[in-house]
Amino acid sequence: MRISERTQYINYFIFILAILCKGLGDAIFVKANPYGFFNLVKYIILLIGIFIYAYELKEKKERGYNPIFRKEFNVLVKMIIIIFIISCFYSIYNEQFSFRTVKELIFITIPIVFAYCMINIFEFYQINICAKISATIFLLSYFLEIGIGKLNISMAWSMIKNISLLGGDNDFSKSVFESSYFADPVMALFCFFTYFRETKWMIVCYIGILLMNKRVLILFATIILLIRIIPQLKSLFEKRTNRLVKYCLIIVFIVLPFVVKVMTMPYVEIYIFNRFGINMQDFWMGRDVMVQNLQNAGFESYGLGSTFDFYGKLFEIESLKFVFELSVFGWIVIVLSYWKIIDNYLYLMIVMTYIFVNINTSTSIMTGAFSWIFYLLLIGCIKYKDNVKIKMCYL
Repeated sequence: MRISERTQYINYFIFILAILCKGLGDAIFVKANPYGFFNLVKYIILLIGIFIYAYELKEKKERGYNPIFRKEFNVLVKMIIIIFIISCFYSIYNEQFSFRTVKELIFITIPIVFAYCMINIFEFYQINICAKISATIFLLSYFLEIGIGKLNISMAWSMIKNISLLGGDNDFSKSVFESSYFADPVMALFCFFTYFRETKWMIVCYIGILLMNKRVLILFATIILLIRIIPQLKSLFEKRTNRLVKYCLIIVFIVLPFVVKVMTMPYVEIYIFNRFGINMQDFWMGRDVMVQNLQNAGFESYGLGSTFDFYGKLFEIESLKFVFELSVFGWIVIVLSYWKIIDNYLYLMIVMTYIFVNINTSTSIMTGAFSWIFYLLLIGCIKYKDNVKIKMCYL
């Protein structure tokens, strides 16, 4: 049931075109106008890809192919349906509707459907090629984003030396190398290359992560890298863990947004500063003010995306965004759904832990269509190794 060579080239072309629209488009056009029409072009290309890939998958199924990653796909589709129902309830209850709800549902859905189709019509070597092409385009686009003229080795080294997980007023926090568009996609590719022992690409992506100046990414990329290079820890990549560990992590991440919410309150920030000398305002970098303003205004949700209408931009603590917009129940559904699809694979738990720590300080699910394509491909390739025909140095 091998796809013809001509069809394979078409599949590559669609994927690379989408990556180019993401890379060059974000670096040139979206940077100048983050909410302009061009920001939607990459999603339109992905939608076109979904229709073409889905047709190919339908043809394969008619010839007897049994799709993989179906259980995980169904879990995530059910999650989207529940989010839609909750959004409709709040919209009707508060008698207000926003087209932003539709857009954000599309933003969540596209990477899930695209990755599902891709993992069923691409073999692993093709996914691996796409990953390498994506890394090249994203990193080149990153340098285009920050400006070629700003490339300075001494400045970059100074920024790396001053890495601080607590924020603050230093070379790290003021870095001209910080990227708003490519950090999470490069992190997803780093996780992919690290697991499948593509050492050169792993190192290139890690250097990119260091330059892109995102604290949580740097922390977890370093942890993952150490696990890979320390001989005594390498076996962790293939281990499965007790399900109790996963359940404990699920509980932690269900509760964490409410801890974050308390930590953004002025009286808590003052207490932490007086008691520990930690400036939480530096740590949150304005996100605490977003939370405070939303609460002080008596915000009432009318579904997914309603905080965007309130601010005119994305709410930058994504876990709290979901809590405010979809209620505690909606947040629990999101946590359970994403954690369910990884089963008890230890490496996938590490990756998912990074993602859920990150969305308690930043955004990922709503802004990371391309990173989520690779996160989901990573999950699929690990869980269905035999089906995607992994034949490489990893084995």
